Amino acid sequence: MVERLLTPPAFAKRFNYLLLAPELAKAMVGRRAPGEVSYAESEQSFTRRQLLKVEKDAIKSKLETAKIQANYVQQINQQLHSVIDKKLLQTLADTQDVCENLLNWSEHTTNLIDLLATPSATISKVEAVAVNIPGLVDELLKQVNQPQYRRRDARGDVIAVDTLKTAL
Repeated sequence: MVERLLTPPAFAKRFNYLLLAPELAKAMVGRRAPGEVSYAESEQSFTRRQLLKVEKDAIKSKLETAKIQANYVQQINQQLHSVIDKKLLQTLADTQDVCENLLNWSEHTTNLIDLLATPSATISKVEAVAVNIPGLVDELLKQVNQPQYRRRDARGDVIAVDTLKTAL
């Protein structure tokens, strides 16, 4: 396809073009009218090149300004994050305050978590601490008695869990 575009048309085609459209035939051969100036020789192309240079300068200055602004924003973000990190670490340093005020945990809840973290936790020890936490026993029983966690006996009947010891 490209080869056909680059090769000059055959003599018969040029003759037909000359008969049908002499201007097209002259342009095909490369002749210009006496007052015709090509774009490359015109002042317009020179002006356009100057305009492109000005545009390039404007683009460069915009990019430099954007980099400066991005660096400034990055510095501000870094300062803000360091302040937030310090405040957060100060707040989290007092674990007793975090457990009581932020998480609304009672002393019994923290005792239960400490007990569960030890490898020697037994069901009787966990039950003794869990009874003191309001609502925990009811929630555990409700969770264990959900359909996906229900146990069935040999006949297929559902085994209902009524006590915390059985639930654990």
